[in-house]
Amino acid sequence: MFKRSRTAFTLVELLVVIAIIGILIALLLPAVQAAREAARRGQCGNNLKQLGLAAQNFHGHQGRFPPGYLGDMKPGKDWSSAQQTGHIAFLLPYLEQVNVHNPMDADKADHANISLFDLDRMGEYWFWRDNAWEMAKTGIAGFRCPTDVNAEPKTGMAIGLHTYDAGGGYGSVVIYYFDWAEPYAKDPARTNYLGVAGGMGAIGYGPWDRWQGIYTRRSRNGFQSIWDGSSNTLMFGEVVGGKIGGQPNFHYCWMGCGGMPTAWGLGGEAAADGQTYDGNWYQFGSYHPGVVQFCVADGSVHPIATQIDRLVFRALSGMADGTTTPGYP
Repeated sequence: MFKRSRTAFTLVELLVVIAIIGILIALLLPAVQAAREAARRGQCGNNLKQLGLAAQNFHGHQGRFPPGYLGDMKPGKDWSSAQQTGHIAFLLPYLEQVNVHNPMDADKADHANISLFDLDRMGEYWFWRDNAWEMAKTGIAGFRCPTDVNAEPKTGMAIGLHTYDAGGGYGSVVIYYFDWAEPYAKDPARTNYLGVAGGMGAIGYGPWDRWQGIYTRRSRNGFQSIWDGSSNTLMFGEVVGGKIGGQPNFHYCWMGCGGMPTAWGLGGEAAADGQTYDGNWYQFGSYHPGVVQFCVADGSVHPIATQIDRLVFRALSGMADGTTTPGYP
């Protein structure tokens, strides 16, 4: 006669197995997350590289890079009544976005026949032009970092950045934006990338203008302007609009925002309200931990640590300051 026996897990054994599986998942999950972030960071770097290549192709056809933005004809404090078209809009035909670029200026006859892209004349704001406004709503995947948390901004949609001589040896930057509470603020599509304006851009004050970068007010810079060498000069970088508790303070629309200054370096600063901001709206910033990625004028992409010395970072952003930056970018 055979005796039939039954085997089973005891409760203790089951709990041990569950604990082991939990430990394995806990060990594996960070590795999976790290791999995903590495892939997203790689895609972000490729987005920057495409902008760099588009700028180089623009240069090949025009003999120069696009201007940083179409502000006033001369430096000054006020954000004047000019087109305020940003440099990214100039690059659209070189990013396979002709269907977005061409219609936006088709109604220039309704605006004193002054083009959105006219460097020699001042015309009406881009957001007062029906065609430009409609095209600015176009979301373009290559303008967005894959790691972007896609959160609404605390304050608004930036439509322009402007640097100026504040007197006493100081430069300043002002942001123009639509308050997020207004419905139309949500219409323009945004970007996580902007051109590099250098220390304070071109503000008409020699000590600061020494550090000017490629993308400044109505600039006509080309490779011949980059005395420091194309492999030593930053061209595009990541922006998040400043982060407060992980939430962006602003979004930047690709149609209007020009070059970002570098005078304040990278990383967070203690603000007057006692809160430490994880990067400010007037700084380049990133959703990638510890670094901000930049495309250099030679088309290569490099991560730069947020703890980089401010003076070194400023020198990297200037195109003809004559300051060496060993080991960078």
